[in-house]
Amino acid sequence: MKFHEHIIRVKMPNQSGPSRDALWLGIVEFAHHPECFYGEIASSEAFAEHVTEAGVCEFVRRVRFHAGNLSFEERVTLDEAGGIYRSFFSGDDLRPASDFTMKLEEPEQGSLFVRFIYNEQPCAEVDGDARAALFAALRRQAYEAKDQQIIDAILQRISVS
Repeated sequence: MKFHEHIIRVKMPNQSGPSRDALWLGIVEFAHHPECFYGEIASSEAFAEHVTEAGVCEFVRRVRFHAGNLSFEERVTLDEAGGIYRSFFSGDDLRPASDFTMKLEEPEQGSLFVRFIYNEQPCAEVDGDARAALFAALRRQAYEAKDQQIIDAILQRISVS
């Protein structure tokens, strides 16, 4: 079930936008080292990496957060041809199964966007609850702020290199 979707136009401050290749390399770096792009993540580890016959890179990533002892494992795929990053979390006692997608879009040459899509299994016990609706709206805002932080960090890295 789609929980949230939004899009960010990618443009470097006071410059033209980055190339599609440079932006993709930034997304690949984020996939392997999310702690360098999002401050809430303390560390990450990628393992069991392989490339499928279709050319899609797949690996498992363990992510640890600064807050508490929160950590989890997820499966990550990188489809360079399609410009698609996806992470899949199978769920646990605290959170439902979910998947997150970042998709590069270039409707015309030099006009780059990243579409962010959050899918998750619904929580039946809170559907229709007003508090749940407020919590969901706050989560959507937090996702958008996180995604903007990631894009800003990618652009900063691109401008430095």
